[in-house]
Amino acid sequence: MSLGRDEVLRLARLARLHLDDAAAQRLEADLDRIVTHVEKLGELALEDVEPTTGAVDTCNVFRPDDPRTGLTVEEALANAPARQAGAFRVPRVV
Repeated sequence: MSLGRDEVLRLARLARLHLDDAAAQRLEADLDRIVTHVEKLGELALEDVEPTTGAVDTCNVFRPDDPRTGLTVEEALANAPARQAGAFRVPRVV
């Protein structure tokens, strides 16, 4: 399957990309190589290959989720550049 200029321009419009003629030509060639590569991957015989989520087996390396005491309000706000009513004061975001 080869992507033509019309498909490339349609994809660019959907992605809200503004392409000049040279960029459209480069994108057409790049997308054509990508589609050709994906089609080639589709030809592989993978019926006997078990699906995996990664290349190597790994195990969970996180610490146990044990409850413990946290910071007090004063400890949390100790280095705050500005505070107000026991909370961090930040600039208004509108």
